[in-house]
Amino acid sequence: MNEPKCDLCGSKRYKSLCESQDYRFFSTEEHFSLFECGDCGLVYLNPMLAKEEWAKFYPKAAAYYPSFKHHGTLFGRGVDLVSRLLYLPRIFDIRRYKKSGKLLDIGFGTGYFLYFMKERGFDIYGVDTADEVCDFVSGKLGEKNKIFNKELKDCNFGSDEFDLVTLLHVLEHLPDPMEHLQEIHRILKPDGVLMIEVPNIDSIAYKILGKYWFQLDIPRHVYHFSVKSLSAMLDKYGYKVKKVSTFSMRIFFASIRGCFHVMKRYRVGYILSRILILLAVPFILAATVISRFMPKNGEIIRLYAVKK
Repeated sequence: MNEPKCDLCGSKRYKSLCESQDYRFFSTEEHFSLFECGDCGLVYLNPMLAKEEWAKFYPKAAAYYPSFKHHGTLFGRGVDLVSRLLYLPRIFDIRRYKKSGKLLDIGFGTGYFLYFMKERGFDIYGVDTADEVCDFVSGKLGEKNKIFNKELKDCNFGSDEFDLVTLLHVLEHLPDPMEHLQEIHRILKPDGVLMIEVPNIDSIAYKILGKYWFQLDIPRHVYHFSVKSLSAMLDKYGYKVKKVSTFSMRIFFASIRGCFHVMKRYRVGYILSRILILLAVPFILAATVISRFMPKNGEIIRLYAVKK
């Protein structure tokens, strides 16, 4: 292990937060360590993965995004409808800041967000490094020349080009979030808006579930943010935070899903695993309700910022 050092503030003061494994896809038996900066509170994986190691921890798109394998089926259309409903709060929020313009979504995944924003008149662009994802989304959107299968820094976008840039559950995956924020700052217009969503390491869900928290998603999530550390990072790289909130809309379902993954990991029998899940339901439900009254402790951080 390398001596932990915070990439945000440079501090060598830290505390060990937890050790965890890949409880989602069981890609390895290896344990990974998380450390929390003693000054700014940023949580990070140590040691960081070498770039050539990343790919082995990510499954094919059909496993990572279940809707891929069901595209075009009745089930797939159901997923489309549910996704549309889940994206509505984001869309309503965004339209308070930007009602139209040039949008760049970084790490667009299934492409639902781009599709919905195109419906609302935005000029959409997307960046992702997964070949299968880019082929699927460019075909679905009919915007092949606006889908870039490469790193953001290699896209050569112009300065002051975009009205809106979104990072929806992407920043925590990046080994170089600071470099991305600097490049986004360059390509945003002077009145441009950056929207970020990341899991909240200060959430009541993490405090209860610890290393089994589904949103920990080790080792694919290499950084873990609180409202404080994310705001500090944006301030350092030239942004002014306009609005920040947390929410826990999916904590109940994500926690149940996480429990199933843990049962699978420890090869708990079918009947016993269902009994244990049923016993856990009241506690998870209580945590979901309590989190509604803790504005900084929801499971997900949603933040809007502008260029200073």
